[in-house]
Amino acid sequence: MNSLLAVLAVLPGTGSLIGLLVWVAIACIVAWAIIALIKWSGIPIPQPVWIILTAFIGIALILLIARFFGTMG
Repeated sequence: MNSLLAVLAVLPGTGSLIGLLVWVAIACIVAWAIIALIKWSGIPIPQPVWIILTAFIGIALILLIARFFGTMG
């Protein structure tokens, strides 16, 4: 019983989870918009480059969100 209470005490509050969800949604929209604008420009970019670009954008946005919430130094 004590371990269950310890786990529940560590969980973040509902407000911070909703805030995190909003930031993740914004990050997804920004990543989608960047990729859509590049595709719209008509520049022929090979598929492996798209995969790497998407990964880098995703990692950068995750690090930005983590830094915003203070989980990284």
